Amino acid sequence: AMSYLEKEMHEDVEALRKEKKPVLSFSQLRYLYMYIMYKERANDDAKYLLSLLKKQAEDYDREERALAAVVLKKAGEEKKAQALMPRIHELLRHSDGMYLAYPSGSFTSIDRKVETHVNLMEAVRTVEPKETELLGKMAEWLLLQKRTQEWEQPIQSADAIYALLQSDFHSEGGNWSGKVTYNTWSRTLQTPEPYAGYIREQFQSDSKPKEFYIEQKGNAQGLSWGAVYAQYQLPAVEVETHREGMTIRREVEVSNTKLRTGDRVHIRYTITADRDYEYVCLRAPRPAAAEPAQQLSGYRWQSGLGYYQAMHDASTEYFMDRLPRGTYVIEEDWLVAREGNFLLPPARLTCLYAPEFQSNTAGEKFKVK
Repeated sequence: AMSYLEKEMHEDVEALRKEKKPVLSFSQLRYLYMYIMYKERANDDAKYLLSLLKKQAEDYDREERALAAVVLKKAGEEKKAQALMPRIHELLRHSDGMYLAYPSGSFTSIDRKVETHVNLMEAVRTVEPKETELLGKMAEWLLLQKRTQEWEQPIQSADAIYALLQSDFHSEGGNWSGKVTYNTWSRTLQTPEPYAGYIREQFQSDSKPKEFYIEQKGNAQGLSWGAVYAQYQLPAVEVETHREGMTIRREVEVSNTKLRTGDRVHIRYTITADRDYEYVCLRAPRPAAAEPAQQLSGYRWQSGLGYYQAMHDASTEYFMDRLPRGTYVIEEDWLVAREGNFLLPPARLTCLYAPEFQSNTAGEKFKVK
């Protein structure tokens, strides 16, 4: 494979030598990265590409800058590699670990974000090995992304595993114990499964819990997380607004002060995501008095967000395969068909990949004269 790459890159170098102002491309930088990793001595083509890199590295940003820092460090250019790091530090943001910030609503693919983050981690680890605290925070952010993202392509998981193992962020084992206190009784949780470290417990009660505590103890290294789900029945109008990680807000707009049959009602759902999510569903119920103006299911694009809109008898479901960090608006119209007093159940937004991240609106009354 390297012999083939050397042959192809030789043709690129010959073309670059003929240019008045040769510019190193990203693919050529990647080749130089692989060459430095696998070859002890640089050939003439690699030396030429390295000379271009020394001149152009300061103009790079994000992933290219990280790769350039690693290449220069491996090539013995310590000072030039160090000079690239301050800008990388400026690009990082601190929230649930250290990460590279993207514009709100950015549809930069998740696999590209993971790959870029791994390259930044490698640059810090290679050029600044003493920055262990920073590496730990970057590893924490990377691991937390897996909570809400599938990483469908194997290369994403491989990149993440490589970065976590290289940063010594993985767990070295240890003991763990858990205990649940529910009303007047308590129960010890089962021992987590080996390697996966996963446990699941289910409790039932006929009475509303007055007190609910979870206590865990252990000396295992690394990061862990969990969630508690409570299912119970409540009148729709008594349901209060709730959010965890994402937010849904529903606004009902009417043209008249009092609703009458035949009126058109405009509904606006404002969705705010605090991070990148995959496989998100918005279930938007309707009161029995209303019929949807849009009768057909289908894929829609609105407010920079793509989703599949599934029409049902009493609700509409919006399925989003991706929900990037940011704020979005989904709108629909209802036609009032019946008189009377009705209930408008809460709208619920849920990450199906990580159900602990969800939000719902409050229940409302819907009166038609």
